Amino acid sequence: MSDSLSSTTVIQLFRKWRSGDESSGQEMAQRFSDWYYAISTIRVPGTIGRPPMEAACQNFAQGIVTVTRPRALVDWAHDLLERELGSAGYGLDAGTPTGSDNPNAMTRNRS
Repeated sequence: MSDSLSSTTVIQLFRKWRSGDESSGQEMAQRFSDWYYAISTIRVPGTIGRPPMEAACQNFAQGIVTVTRPRALVDWAHDLLERELGSAGYGLDAGTPTGSDNPNAMTRNRS
């Protein structure tokens, strides 16, 4: 990651990507991939969380072009992973403990 992108928020990266900056788009996708990995690892320890995470990453790559509002980005991306985890039986309503619903920098300190 270049130094100029390391302190850039995902919202800023999204805006730059929408304006044609390919490297910002790559950095944004990597951050979401890392975030998905962290959430799925917390929710589903071991390798069984990998398929829903990979499916969410694929859906992110295919669907990001449909997101037009920067403020909708994080919720849209998080919903992708939640749907995949839910389809695999590891949704928030599955009774599995989760550490993923905590305020953090990715969500601008929102749950």
